Amino acid sequence: MDHVRRLIETQGRRLDWVAERVGISPSHLSNILAGRRQISAAQALALAEALQVPVEYILQTPSEPMEAGV
Repeated sequence: MDHVRRLIETQGRRLDWVAERVGISPSHLSNILAGRRQISAAQALALAEALQVPVEYILQTPSEPMEAGV
């Protein structure tokens, strides 16, 4: 989920800020972004809301590029 990590950085957000809004620990979020953990549907929705992007942006695979503003 490199695209999500880049978006977090672009928005100037800290992982702990994002993790708090998703309802998970910063280490759990880091593991999700690194591909070591799967993201649940509820977490994906909360992450999309926190970053103000469509949930489809969060769930996209590397072969499906999508602009964050779409």
